[in-house]
Amino acid sequence: MAGDTLRAYLAALASSLTIGVIIPLMILGLMVFAAWILLSRAQASKDFNIADVLKDEAGKVSSDRLTLLATWGASTWLLSVVVFALPQHVVEAYAIYLGVWGPVAAAKSFFRHKYGVPTAPEKEGKEEPKT
Repeated sequence: MAGDTLRAYLAALASSLTIGVIIPLMILGLMVFAAWILLSRAQASKDFNIADVLKDEAGKVSSDRLTLLATWGASTWLLSVVVFALPQHVVEAYAIYLGVWGPVAAAKSFFRHKYGVPTAPEKEGKEEPKT
C-alpha cells in the first residue's frame, strides 16, 4: 500500500506543477543565481568588498541596508509571481509595489532630518588627540 500512496502523492505533486508555479520558481532561481554570480565576480576584484555594500554613510555596518536589500528582492520576486500566476491582479500589485518603494528614500530623508542620525556612544578611556 505504501507504493500506491507514494504514487498518488507524486501524481498530485506533478499535477500541481503548472506554468504559474514553474515560472516563478525559475525566476527565483535565476535571481539567486545572478546575485551569486554578480557577488562572486565583484568579490574577485581587489577594489570591491561586499561588506562595504552593507555600511552606512558613517562607515558602520547597517542592518537597514541588509533589510532593505532583502525586502526589495522579496517584493520584486513577489511582483514577478503575480505577473505570471495572477495576471488579473497585475495593475493592483504594481501600484502597491510602487506605492511602497516610491516614498522609501523620501521617508528615510525626512526621518533623518527630523530625528537625526543615531551615534554610537563614546568609549571610555579614549585619549584626546594632542595639539
